[in-house]
Amino acid sequence: MNLQQLCAAADNLHTSQPGVSKQSQLLEAELHVERFLRRGKRIVGMTPEGERVFHFAQQAIRDIENIRKVGQDFLLEIMGNS
Repeated sequence: MNLQQLCAAADNLHTSQPGVSKQSQLLEAELHVERFLRRGKRIVGMTPEGERVFHFAQQAIRDIENIRKVGQDFLLEIMGNS
């Protein structure tokens, strides 16, 4: 990951690049694992632990989307029965 990609991620999250970097560092400290392979300040890949974290994060996002869909389906059902 380079600075341009990190800035793009920050824009998508409506925050700043230093904010994304800080949150990433805090997550690594909380998990006690390094998620990224670094060469100096440049991210060049993911560690095996990082890959596992990424997998579970993707799964959590899918679960959240499914929960939202249940709510939307329920709302549509209620509106349809009114």
